[in-house]
Amino acid sequence: MYECEYCKTKFLTEMNFDRHMCDQEVRMKELDTKRGMSAFKYYRAWFEARRLRIPNKDTFVVSKMYNTFFKFAVFAKDMGIPDTTLYIKFMVKNTVMPAHWYNPDIYNYFMDSFDKDYDPMTHVRITFTSIERISKALDCKMGDVFSHLHPSDVIKLIQSRNLSPWVLLLSKKFAAFLKNDVNAEERKLIEDVIKLNRWEIILENQRSQIPEIKKYVAQLDL
Repeated sequence: MYECEYCKTKFLTEMNFDRHMCDQEVRMKELDTKRGMSAFKYYRAWFEARRLRIPNKDTFVVSKMYNTFFKFAVFAKDMGIPDTTLYIKFMVKNTVMPAHWYNPDIYNYFMDSFDKDYDPMTHVRITFTSIERISKALDCKMGDVFSHLHPSDVIKLIQSRNLSPWVLLLSKKFAAFLKNDVNAEERKLIEDVIKLNRWEIILENQRSQIPEIKKYVAQLDL
């Protein structure tokens, strides 16, 4: 007698057992992929954000939310969500179910809130983490990343807020990048994704934070 370790179905012959491939087995193998590991991580983060018992893989593979979290894993990577833990906590706080997390309107709602409601040091932390990751990938100093990035990449990083205006607008290197390394059309696109009018107000309302952030920016030679 042969038994599937995943769905517990029993088989009389080895041939039928070898032919068997249940949904649970397929899903367990998917969890070993990068996307699968991300999906399971986000599923667990959802439970943690609601202060519920953290589920194991066996629970996830039979969950009705399995496909939803795989879709969110793809969305999070494609959109470059700056901090998925913050994103999931925001969704829980606003009672948004996971099936809507990859809705463009919901994403834009989070990004608007991220600009206006999250403290400056959260923006600084995410930006410095992004710059460190980029500098390692490009094998350059953190202070030199702008001279190695194409304007289109900078636009994507700003749009996703992996590079925050809290750092960029206080950076001499970024100012030099705008002046010397982009054309007029690219500069306009960058200013649009930054949303300069909004950020002039944000910086003015929290100008007491600026000296401290400038010190951190200077430490990285940005």
